Amino acid sequence: KATAMRTPEIILNEDEFSFARSTSKPQFVCVSFQKLIDLVNLQTLSFFSILSNKQDITRRPTLEVESFIRTLDKPSLQQLVDYLSTKISSDKDNIFYSSFFFYRALCYRLLELSHNSLSDYNEAIKLDPNDDRYYYNRAELSFFLLDDPISGLYDCSKAIEFRDYINYSKIDYFLLRASILVELGLNSLKTANQDGNPNGILYRALEDLNFVITLYPDKAEAYTLRESCFKALGY
Repeated sequence: KATAMRTPEIILNEDEFSFARSTSKPQFVCVSFQKLIDLVNLQTLSFFSILSNKQDITRRPTLEVESFIRTLDKPSLQQLVDYLSTKISSDKDNIFYSSFFFYRALCYRLLELSHNSLSDYNEAIKLDPNDDRYYYNRAELSFFLLDDPISGLYDCSKAIEFRDYINYSKIDYFLLRASILVELGLNSLKTANQDGNPNGILYRALEDLNFVITLYPDKAEAYTLRESCFKALGY
């Protein structure tokens, strides 16, 4: 269950944060958009059975619903947006109310409506600031689609704070944070930025990557990112 290993903590010093805040997202992309793979077999689920089910879709495990949403085509995603919009308007006392915004945010992200997605993630976090999935998904959105790596870094670290145990899906939190740190460090080296500490940022990325590889040595993305760090650091 819980691991005794020390998990990496990311605290940028003032110079590093000043650099990172002023750095635009570089062209080098370390990791593609991560799709979390659910262990539950979802082949028997159908979009329309979820919509017609009297139980809220949010009563299903979060990863199960999230994985299912990622399989939908655009017309079905739009139908789900409409359904969730109705629930948001009419079911404000539902104990899963924040999840309506979370799932609609994911739909918007897949429909390439990034700012709508961000707005819903913000609302979900405002309603329930203790759900690690909300922060992780907002971090992905900020980093990959909104060119905002600093917000992504903050959200990733926040998601890691809330984890109750380390499992295979949550290792992706560390991978995403490392990816952001690697890009920030590489961009600093490319632009010969002397105001920040690119090596310090890359070493922080290595902490996350070594942690991931130790727990899950089959994570190929972690080795690719670590090789980029080693190369940039001159190893």
